[in-house]
Amino acid sequence: MSQLTPVLEVAVCKDFDIARRARWVKPELVAEVACAEVTPDGGLRHPSFEGMREDKRAGQV
Repeated sequence: MSQLTPVLEVAVCKDFDIARRARWVKPELVAEVACAEVTPDGGLRHPSFEGMREDKRAGQV
């Protein structure tokens, strides 16, 4: 997390307990993440980090 700088912006999050502990940041890096499925509430089931994407900028995704 040393590469990420927290920002003060209002974000919408359905789970207020998670939102209370969250550190909201502006995207600067792009990572590829695989998952088994996306849950009905938008969560990722069994996510795994596949690697960094250097061919895309954060504004492109």
